[in-house]
Amino acid sequence: MYKTYARFIKQAPAISPADRADIEPLLYFASTRSQTPDEWVSLSEYVDRRALNQEDIYYVLADDFVSAARSPHLDAFRQREIEVLYLTDPVDPIMLMGLPEFDGHRLRSVDEAEIDLTGIGKEPEDQPDAEPLPEASFESVRSRFAALLGERVAGVR
Repeated sequence: MYKTYARFIKQAPAISPADRADIEPLLYFASTRSQTPDEWVSLSEYVDRRALNQEDIYYVLADDFVSAARSPHLDAFRQREIEVLYLTDPVDPIMLMGLPEFDGHRLRSVDEAEIDLTGIGKEPEDQPDAEPLPEASFESVRSRFAALLGERVAGVR
């Protein structure tokens, strides 16, 4: 039933700001905790289960559930076990214009450059630095680029 009316409900915060408080409890989204596109979480549920020291509500805009789940922007959030909402409906950007925050928590896109996750959620495990490849491993790549680019470049390093 929700799918039938979701697009109308999601437009309401932007179209009718005076009714925003009444509409907010009706907004549901899939998230990084969802196994299928039909497993939804409300904004209240999201806020109740947010990660340690998390103040903002994070979301990713995508065309569909699978695209959202595969977003490379989610890697840092997954490492810290921070839930991210999947906004996959074409009206979601319109909704965001009328819903900059919920219950005192800003809604923020995971692709914002200014997001600093330090101190939020679970600290990621230190990963050992990758061992650098020997210089000789790159020689075949260098020579291939040099051949392809020819005189268009001064040199390939």
